[in-house]
Amino acid sequence: MKPVKKKEILKAIKGSGGVLTVIADKLEIHRQTVANCRDKWKEVKDRIEEEREKITDKAEHNIIKRVVQEDIEISKWWLKTIGSNRGFLETQKHDIDLESNINTHEEIKITVIKTGDKEET
Repeated sequence: MKPVKKKEILKAIKGSGGVLTVIADKLEIHRQTVANCRDKWKEVKDRIEEEREKITDKAEHNIIKRVVQEDIEISKWWLKTIGSNRGFLETQKHDIDLESNINTHEEIKITVIKTGDKEET
């Protein structure tokens, strides 16, 4: 396996989206080698995170463009996720019979509230 210089890794990160396999392919090295370099050098780790943030920003911008174009489904998704802190919550109705597990016309309301990284029901 050829030795890898930090300068080479940093150059390969550009345009990779922060994806280790893409970086490794550019340098013709194993993905784990890139992971080891990321863990070894803070500058590499920071640059990978910055590259991923750029991609996240672009994805968010694409979603916002679709909302501005009045895409109803994307707008609903935005409200359920980003707008949840304003009280926009998804509710679902299910018809079930708890005794026989056969559908009836009873209504159960389930509200999913996202708090941090956990979902509560």
